[in-house]
Amino acid sequence: MSYNKDGLRWLLAEIPKLRGNVIDDTAAEALTKYCHDELDLKPPPWRFIYTLFYIGAGMIAAGIVLFFNYNWDFFSKFQRIGIAAIPLALAFVSAMITILGQKGQLWREFTAVLTSAAAATLIGVVGQIYHTGGTLPEYMLLVLLVSLPFVYIFNSIALTTIYSFGLFLLHAGRSLGPMENLYCVIGAVAILPMLHIQISSGNPNRVWARYLTVVVAVFGLVSCGFEGGYPPLACFALAGTMIYAGWRLSERHETYLRNPWLFTSFIFMLVLLGIASTNAGFFDARYSTKTPWDVWAYWIFTGVVLANNIRLFPQSRLDAKRLATGLAVLLPLLHYCRVDPEVMKVIFNVYMGVYGAVLMLDGFKRGRLLTYNGGIALVLLLIVCRFFDADLGVLPRAIAFIAIGAVLISANFFYFRRRFREGR
Repeated sequence: MSYNKDGLRWLLAEIPKLRGNVIDDTAAEALTKYCHDELDLKPPPWRFIYTLFYIGAGMIAAGIVLFFNYNWDFFSKFQRIGIAAIPLALAFVSAMITILGQKGQLWREFTAVLTSAAAATLIGVVGQIYHTGGTLPEYMLLVLLVSLPFVYIFNSIALTTIYSFGLFLLHAGRSLGPMENLYCVIGAVAILPMLHIQISSGNPNRVWARYLTVVVAVFGLVSCGFEGGYPPLACFALAGTMIYAGWRLSERHETYLRNPWLFTSFIFMLVLLGIASTNAGFFDARYSTKTPWDVWAYWIFTGVVLANNIRLFPQSRLDAKRLATGLAVLLPLLHYCRVDPEVMKVIFNVYMGVYGAVLMLDGFKRGRLLTYNGGIALVLLLIVCRFFDADLGVLPRAIAFIAIGAVLISANFFYFRRRFREGR
């Protein structure tokens, strides 16, 4: 059966108005789930047409570029500028048709990408003709600033994708000067409202937008999380925030591949805990560069992450695993109490074991295999790290491993005994 996707999206937007007046909560939730399934699992055939259109347009553009490149030396300076301005003129015409004619999303995506590409081309040609100099990061900064308004004007997921990955080019050569990190964090924060719009319920691009938020988060951490402040706080705050967001999606029964926040953040948390429980130097902030601009960039990024952490924490049911995850964000604050790095290392060893036990117990009680396996992964990582830990003597390690092994075997015996009784 063929479905009108625009009609389903309209119905999805109307459900909150109908809830309580025309239909009850149960029917509203069932209808919402039905619309989501139809929109997500049965992609409309015009997406195939979109793909062919973009490939064809890209090939034509590449051919035109090669043609002018072959004859470029025969044109005068003003002719070159005029040729470079042609794509921008075409983009302007396309924008007028799109806006005044209220065209669909295909036109919007095409116009947004064309306008940004045309602006980038004109900027590059003018710089090459007049030898204005500059570096790739400076050029990309200007291109991203020009592209950002079109992301919002045309509500374009394609341009949002290009912008998100283009942020990494701000680091090429690291030659933006002392304000480089501040430019990076402002560029990352500027795209967040659009990503928030894209991941909203009912948006057909929300799954891809979730992956883009991971890309932007990684860029922000790499750019601003290691200089000008205390890196463990920024790292654990970001991991905790994404875990909370991933759990919210998991509670809505989102599938594994549609929930990148959960699996990427948990892998990140495993890496952080493995480093924190092994290397005391991770908690030594003396290696951080602290110029005023670095400090501003660090606290803007970390402040945004912590604010989202606080926003997400009370929106879900309060339980042991959420409290344990929040503790990972709070423990790095002990640094500001002048706690020695070696002591921090011991604290995180203990925390890692407790966190793993909490996840295992929660998964066992609620019958959630993914949570239980996460706890197992934490405990196994702790065991492996301590097995090769040269700071511990052989005899203490032997005793500790025997004790932990006995506890795990006892827990396993208790688990199967309980399941056997329930089965009977």
